[in-house]
Amino acid sequence: MRWLEIEFKTSETAADAVEEALLQDGALGVATENPGEIKALLSQPDSLTFAEPAFLESLPDYVRIRAYFPEDGQGVRFGTRMEGGETLSPTEAYRLYESRENRHLPEGAFEAYLRTRLTDIGQYLDIAPASLSFSYVKEEDWANQWRAYYHPFSPSPRLLVSPSWETAAPAKDQKLIRLDPGSAFGTGTHETTQLCLAAVDEFMPEEAYVLDLGTGSGILSVAAAKLGARRVDACDIDPHAVEVCRENCQLNGVADRVHCFQGELSGIRQRYDFIVSNILADVILPSVPLYAERMNELGLLVLSGIIADRVNEVKTALSQSGFTFHQIKEKNDWYLLVVSK
Repeated sequence: MRWLEIEFKTSETAADAVEEALLQDGALGVATENPGEIKALLSQPDSLTFAEPAFLESLPDYVRIRAYFPEDGQGVRFGTRMEGGETLSPTEAYRLYESRENRHLPEGAFEAYLRTRLTDIGQYLDIAPASLSFSYVKEEDWANQWRAYYHPFSPSPRLLVSPSWETAAPAKDQKLIRLDPGSAFGTGTHETTQLCLAAVDEFMPEEAYVLDLGTGSGILSVAAAKLGARRVDACDIDPHAVEVCRENCQLNGVADRVHCFQGELSGIRQRYDFIVSNILADVILPSVPLYAERMNELGLLVLSGIIADRVNEVKTALSQSGFTFHQIKEKNDWYLLVVSK
């Protein structure tokens, strides 16, 4: 199998919408280079990063987004999201999130499909320069594609996240998380993951029993274990994500406290002190009653993966089910909610 690398050049305004569309269509990896974020970082008064003026002048005035789709003998494989806002059972919702019915298209037809997606976004947002190009990456080169865009970062006061191939020196009170994302979504650089990491740091009590639902690479499970969780159940419906999670738990020395398994919320009977679920609004909404059933009396629920235009819908569902809000945070139009029963 080889990977189709799709490169988009678009505006900063439309970047989040394009990235979200690619993830909805089943991209197994998305890497974004945003010059605006680089300039904002360098302009901060307390920034320790320096760049030559020539480098800043060389930065383009557009965002470059690279997405990766697998190609096999049947063509380019991708998934589609149900539209229309139908009410789904929890089982149907989880299948919608990761196990969407796979479809295949020849490269030319897939390109035409993506151009239609861009045109749809362009009806509401300025997507210029709206450039689209294709190239192929061999299976054995997949990991190297990530390394060019993934570097150590600190999402919260007590956490430092670093790719496994780089050297990172945590501060005195920081816990180091080494991560090898493989092809599972969850490098920690996405806004929703960073929001969740910060919430785990701020809200999770020590000795907590934790559920990480939709674990992906396992980064949130590793963070919880390193910050003192008694036990973490790391659940995902994607068997490949479960395997990557196990590998990252071994890499970080927390495999004895993190149980990685394939499953759905409807199949879990344990109750938890702390649940973190970084998925999508389409999965969260029909699962609100199940979240409540899986929480201990004083438990906390952290929800993210919620884009701005869906946050009020999620908040309403939680309010109607009797949840109390403790925190609502936003980062680049992605939201995180911390609630309790």
